[in-house]
Amino acid sequence: MTYREYFVTTLQRAQVPLIAGAVLPKAGSFILLLVMFGISASRAPSPELAHAVVREIGRELAQTFPILALLTARLYLAALGAVAVYGAPAYALLARIGRANWLTAAAVGIAPGIAAFLVGIYPSGRLADANYTVGPMVMLSGVFIALATHTLMPDAAPEATTRAAARGSTFRRLSRVFVLAAILGQTWTLFVRHTPLGEDFAALQVVGDIAVYVAPFLLAAFGCALYSYHLAPRPRGTAPLIEMVVLLGVGAALTEPVVRILRF
Repeated sequence: MTYREYFVTTLQRAQVPLIAGAVLPKAGSFILLLVMFGISASRAPSPELAHAVVREIGRELAQTFPILALLTARLYLAALGAVAVYGAPAYALLARIGRANWLTAAAVGIAPGIAAFLVGIYPSGRLADANYTVGPMVMLSGVFIALATHTLMPDAAPEATTRAAARGSTFRRLSRVFVLAAILGQTWTLFVRHTPLGEDFAALQVVGDIAVYVAPFLLAAFGCALYSYHLAPRPRGTAPLIEMVVLLGVGAALTEPVVRILRF
């Protein structure tokens, strides 16, 4: 393949993580709002008040959905611009010279975050004005997009011998990247939230962060793992099942704070 072909292919395959990275957190936010509103309606002291709450919920959701859609579109377009200007050209060059692998793809994703981190530390030349959140967010997002794009590239599953086996291998790798995204999302929430659980609204913040940055990616990972298992040729063996059990264990560990909060 020529450099141009690698560039076009990279840009095409990057659409999956770009859309997933933009849509999944906002979908988690919307579902969280539905759950919270549903709990409020269920606790209304009378049917009349419950109906009033439901009507108010409908109005709130009607106003919230366009805002979430606009934020999702803006996030996607910003990430697409970064991929088109930097990510796709850099990865295409690595692929063209035969140096595209998991390590170099991760490096491509991390580099913009390092630059954003340095800019965030010194936005006005004064350390007191430092913004320490932009760099890590760009870094974690870049790693997810870069590794998912590498997973979806045609040469990422050379051991597959049939089309179905190739798709299954790709989705198995993609499930692992989504699990990594959930772990990175949990890392992000721990980095941003320094409020002890005993303080006001801290528990709600933890539940909200996990619902937005962790749970959607875990569900995507499990969906990819199930589809990969469906495509795997028989006999499938025990390895895919063991991997799904490990996936469930990681998901349980990441969402354990929510369970602990709900118990109390």
